[in-house]
Amino acid sequence: MNDAVIGLLLTCGVGLLWSFVGVYFKLMANWKLNPYNVNIITVLIGIVINLAFVTKTGDFISGKMLFPTWGYVLFVMMASFVNTSGSYILQRSMLYGKSGVTWAIGQCALIIPFFSITILYSEPWNLFKLAGTGAIVAGMITIAIRNMQKSQAADAPNPRYGLQLALAAFVVLGIAQSMTSATSFLSYSDPGVCRPLITGIGGLFAAIAGKIYLKEKGFYFPKRLYPVAILLAIQSVVVTVMQFFALDHLKACGMNGIFFPVAIGLCIAGYSIWSVLFFKEKSSRLFYAGVAMILAGIAGFCVTVQL
Repeated sequence: MNDAVIGLLLTCGVGLLWSFVGVYFKLMANWKLNPYNVNIITVLIGIVINLAFVTKTGDFISGKMLFPTWGYVLFVMMASFVNTSGSYILQRSMLYGKSGVTWAIGQCALIIPFFSITILYSEPWNLFKLAGTGAIVAGMITIAIRNMQKSQAADAPNPRYGLQLALAAFVVLGIAQSMTSATSFLSYSDPGVCRPLITGIGGLFAAIAGKIYLKEKGFYFPKRLYPVAILLAIQSVVVTVMQFFALDHLKACGMNGIFFPVAIGLCIAGYSIWSVLFFKEKSSRLFYAGVAMILAGIAGFCVTVQL
């Protein structure tokens, strides 16, 4: 298989695995677990797993693979820090505004890496790439409208502030995704070994900073927190490794910019399907239309691979 096929398959795998995160967070909400505490434990476990993997990698032991420069480490760590911070901002926006609207605005950040990578690194423009991204964004907005129709007025205690936070999340997440995609273009060549570890460290700093900023006190860890944290940690490590492999393969064929549109679009479609199947949420024509548009957008990228 060529780089485009491998990269697209890995990207779809990432999107499907990301969709399970929504299921975990739904369970956390039902069990009233503190998301910051869960995130800290999850990242710590993930760092241990990644550190063991890196130190046991043959290329590092033999000296064939050099440790990255501190500038590279700082860039990857900052990308992770900014991404985690953007996720927290998006979560806050959903507390104050209409959750469907704020969620859609934040997730539409995927258009920023698509355009920034295409422009900054001169990836080729393609009608199917543009149409695919447009279809995915349209599908996400359609699903958001469906979610908004289910919301009650009480769900939006301060819509204006929620909208401001959502726009901030849009910018922050877009910058973070662009930085993550750009790691494939930097001078240091990392075969998906160092970046997951560095990403975990950046995410840990962001989780601690968020807890301090919001004055979240205490580190209460009930027993049922640990199975969730362990599963999330394993999922996070696998997904992060797959993410960087996918970005590198897509970069090799001039398609790096499509990673986040495909992965996030498939994540949202996947979670929407899980919510109907497992959480028994009602479906609607808007639901099916939104999922269909996302899948059509991904199909457009598959056509691009074949061209």
